[in-house]
Amino acid sequence: MNEFDWINAFRARMPAHPRVPLGIGDDAAIVSSASGDRLAMAVDTLIEGVHFVFDENPDYPPATPELAGRKALAVNLSDLAAMAAHPLAAVVGVVFDRRRGADFASRVMNGVRELAEEFDMAIVGGDTNTWNGPLMISVTVLGESATPMITRNGSQVGDLIGVTGPLGGSRFGHHLKFTPRIRESHQLRTALDIHAMIDVSDGLSSDLRHLLDAANVGARVEAEAIPLKPECDHWQNAFEDGEDFELLFTVAASDGPRLPTCKVPIHVIGTIEEPSVQELIVAGVAQPFPDGGWNHRFD
Repeated sequence: MNEFDWINAFRARMPAHPRVPLGIGDDAAIVSSASGDRLAMAVDTLIEGVHFVFDENPDYPPATPELAGRKALAVNLSDLAAMAAHPLAAVVGVVFDRRRGADFASRVMNGVRELAEEFDMAIVGGDTNTWNGPLMISVTVLGESATPMITRNGSQVGDLIGVTGPLGGSRFGHHLKFTPRIRESHQLRTALDIHAMIDVSDGLSSDLRHLLDAANVGARVEAEAIPLKPECDHWQNAFEDGEDFELLFTVAASDGPRLPTCKVPIHVIGTIEEPSVQELIVAGVAQPFPDGGWNHRFD
């Protein structure tokens, strides 16, 4: 069983709550306060050896302690960006390898702190543990918005599918140093009629399917229109690799003429179609979406 099947099964057993307009299944949950204010909440847990490595590795560049801490917060800020929410505060739970010492721990938290300062958000608490094992970091963020937040489920047939930047090649180190698209999400929200949005964390293949499933729609994507990072030599890597952390969104077709005037670089890669259509166009020939993207599995 993969993580998404397990999550869907767990979500089906969770009762609705009157103070939770949006629960499990989006980039962040939305929770209402007693006064009616709405907050976005998201959490990600990163594990050494899975999400970053410190030792020399032939497949992935090694992280520094600062970059590991930075990434732990950045992936959560990317989730808030997908909701068009502004970062407010975070709590950080960390399990340190005691053998690395207190200086190593301080360096990890410096990476968290510096990114929080960049986005004017507060680190308000958390929990610290030590053991003789790999570093684990879990960050929970709160976000707010003066306007309704964007969810995954608003795509409509005829919408354009856009992405904010090049994809593929994150394995070469982008996943440690990317800038969460907080500012870009608000520029998009201001300039366009965004119907749905998600951050590309598990891969274009996987995350596009999340958007389609949420709205019960299909899509037609042009392989040659997918923007590629310089180190990515084929659209298939962009479709299947994860941790690009660009924003994938759908926008009303009537907004098409406005896209070139938007302050955010936008690459239109396809259109939303009827649910029965899930096509990737390669050199003019339609084929089914390839499987791909990252997901955790239970053996």
